[in-house]
Amino acid sequence: MDAQYRIINEYQNNLNLKKSLAGSQFLLAILKNPKLRFEVVITPQDATFAEFPVDDRLAEFDPADRKWIASARAHLSTYPTEPVPPIAQATDTKWHDFEDFFKEYGVIINWLCE
Repeated sequence: MDAQYRIINEYQNNLNLKKSLAGSQFLLAILKNPKLRFEVVITPQDATFAEFPVDDRLAEFDPADRKWIASARAHLSTYPTEPVPPIAQATDTKWHDFEDFFKEYGVIINWLCE
């Protein structure tokens, strides 16, 4: 998770925490137990993040979703002895088009709804 809470804020804006959906349960667990998350700093830069790979193949990846990739990449330098946690993706299938490219940068996507 990014230390600026961009990811948590997006979850909060898109989930109804009163329902017992998997996403809501995940967010509540993260909010209640900071030991479940690694926090990293990501740096905004020209409508993206400095930690997001500069790669023409990723130019069309949704700018609003780049915070997840940037956070995973920041983990590599912030916690070099720890494995990079995979990104849990549930329904945003447009990520499939970029998944192999992200692997080249050490970012793994775990699909929850397949």
